[in-house]
Amino acid sequence: MEHNGSEKFWKMRTIFIALISVFVTACKNHEGDVIIVPNKYTGYIIIIHGQSSPKSQEYTGRRIIYRIPKSGILQTRFSVNEDWVKFPNFYYGDINTENKIYFESNPSKIPDSIHVASGGSIYTTGGNTKNKLTYTVYYIGNRAQTNKAFLDVESINPDILLRK
Repeated sequence: MEHNGSEKFWKMRTIFIALISVFVTACKNHEGDVIIVPNKYTGYIIIIHGQSSPKSQEYTGRRIIYRIPKSGILQTRFSVNEDWVKFPNFYYGDINTENKIYFESNPSKIPDSIHVASGGSIYTTGGNTKNKLTYTVYYIGNRAQTNKAFLDVESINPDILLRK
């Protein structure tokens, strides 16, 4: 009898370790998505998810690339990613280290003189209707530019987002 209990314990332990390994590997292997904004862009970024967008889906490795137009509003076919993953990587113009925009997760630490990326709030409007809209908001700029962009987003009627 003890042999069967011991065997069962080792099988359960092996399965548990395998599941933990898969979970840890999946988390480590996911790199943050990429958001590319026009050169010298400041303001808000609104990514509207789940749209039948005419743009093709773009990837680099396992990362999704979002190319933000000058309007700051992008419609994408991708659904919102609410998993525990890294913040996106932000760049001006194209993906290279000279164009990388630092991400600041704490709004009170946004600098007065340096452009950073911030935000990442997810919004849903329209409830369960066919007009449901899910979008993520980020900001690019220094403290004053980010504060202005935040107020600009607060004043936008979500119903007009798809028209921009």
